Amino acid sequence: MVFNQKRVLFVLIFVQVLLLGIWFYLRLYYWSGKVLRVVEVEESPLSFFSPFGKGVDFEIANLLAKKHKLKLKWQKVPVFKDAFFLLKQGKVDVIVGVPTKIKINDPKLAKGPNYIKDNFLFIHNKYRYPLRRFDELCKYKVIVPLSSLLLLKIKEYDEVLSCPINYEIIQKKEQDVYKVMAENKARFMLTDKIRFNSLNPYFLDLRKTYEFKTKFFHVWIWTKQYKKLNKMLEEFWHSAQTKEFMDATREIYYGFFRDNVDYYQLEHLRMIIRKKLPLYKQDILDVCQKFKLDPLFLIAQIYQESHFNPKARSRTGVRGLLQLSSNTASWIGIDNRLNPRQSILGGAKYMAFLVDRIAKRGVKGWNKWCMALAAYNQGLGHLYDAMDLVKLQGKDARLWSNVKEVYPLLSYRKYYKKSRYGYCRGYEAITYVQNVRYYYYMLSLLTFFGGGEGDYLRSFFPFRPNS
Repeated sequence: MVFNQKRVLFVLIFVQVLLLGIWFYLRLYYWSGKVLRVVEVEESPLSFFSPFGKGVDFEIANLLAKKHKLKLKWQKVPVFKDAFFLLKQGKVDVIVGVPTKIKINDPKLAKGPNYIKDNFLFIHNKYRYPLRRFDELCKYKVIVPLSSLLLLKIKEYDEVLSCPINYEIIQKKEQDVYKVMAENKARFMLTDKIRFNSLNPYFLDLRKTYEFKTKFFHVWIWTKQYKKLNKMLEEFWHSAQTKEFMDATREIYYGFFRDNVDYYQLEHLRMIIRKKLPLYKQDILDVCQKFKLDPLFLIAQIYQESHFNPKARSRTGVRGLLQLSSNTASWIGIDNRLNPRQSILGGAKYMAFLVDRIAKRGVKGWNKWCMALAAYNQGLGHLYDAMDLVKLQGKDARLWSNVKEVYPLLSYRKYYKKSRYGYCRGYEAITYVQNVRYYYYMLSLLTFFGGGEGDYLRSFFPFRPNS
C-alpha cells in the first residue's frame, strides 16, 4: 500500500512538471495565429494625428491581419521603454514605428525593413535669427522635448561639438513644446522632420534652421521566439504586395508635405477663414450634407480653385468659386457660374459624380478622393487614361501613388498619342491634388487643436470624414 502511494505521488509530480513544462513552452514558443497584438508608442513621430486615417502603422497591421485572418489587438503606450518591456514579457507581438536610432542589441528580437524615412532638425522662431554658427547652440538655449529619440540625438551631437550644447529638457508633449517655441521663449529646438512637417501648418512662425545630413528610418520590431509569427512577418514585409501597399499608404499620409513651404499662402488661407469663409458657411454645409462631402475638404478645394473669389477666372475660361467650365456648368444644371451659391452647389455635385464613377472602378478610401480631385482638374477621361497606363505597367490602378507616377507621361506624345483622350497636363493634376490635400491637412490640424480659426472651423462639424 505504501509502495502504491509513493508511486501515485511520483506520477502526480511527474504530470505536474510535464504540464508546467508544456505551459512554459507554449508561453515562450507557441503563437496561436488568431490574434496579432500590436503596440504603438505615442512618442513616435508616426503616431501623431492625421485626418487621413488611423496612421501608417495601423494601415499596414490591418492589411496583415486581413491577409492572415487575424484579430488585431491594438494598444498605445507613452514611451518606447514601456513597449519593449511588454514585448519581452510576451504581452505584445510587435512594436511599430521604432526609429533605427534606437539600437536593438537583443538577438531574440527581429527587425523589419526600413519603411519611413526621417531626419533630425533644429528649428527657430522667424522673429529670431536662424542658426548661423554651430557654437550658437552652446551660447543660446536649445529646448528638447522629453523623448527617447531626441534625447539620444542631443547627447550624441553634444559630444561632436567643441563646446557643450546649452540644452534644456522640457517634460511636455512635443506639440506643447512647439507652443513654447511659438511664444518665442527659446532660440532653438531639436525635433524631427516628420513631426515638424505635421505641426508646422499650425505653428507658422516656426522655421527649419538646420537639417542633419544623416537620416534615420522607422521599422517594426518583433520577437523571434514565436517561429510561426516570425516567418509570417518576414514573408509579409518582403512581399511585392506589401511594398506596393506601403508606397500607396506613405503617399496618402505624407506625400503632400513640402520641403519649400509657402508661408504667405498658408497665412492667406487663415485670413480667408476669418474674413471670407463665413459668407459661404451655410451653402457649404448644405451641399456637404446633401452630397456627403467633408466640409473641410470642400473648403480646401474652393481655396485652391479661386481663393474664395466668386469672380475668379482662369486662362482656360473656367469661372467662379469652384472654377466650372461652361460645359460642366450646363451639364450639371448651373445657370450662373459667378453666383457663389450656384458655384458651390455645382462644384460639389460634380465632385460627388466623379467620386461615384471612380468608386465603381473599385477605388476606395483616400485613393478615390485623390483621383476625384485629379479628374476635377484635368477631366475624368484623362484619369481613365492614366489608370489604363498603370495597368499596362502591371501595377494596381486603384492606388493613387501608381496613378500619380504615370500622370506626367500623358503630356508626352509617345504616351498621349496612344491614349483615348489625348494630351493631358499631368503635372498640373498632381500639383492640384497635392495642394488641396495640404490645405485640407492644415484645416484639419487647426480644427484638431482649436484656437483662433480652429474654433470657427469646428462649427462645420459633426460630419464624418471622407471614406
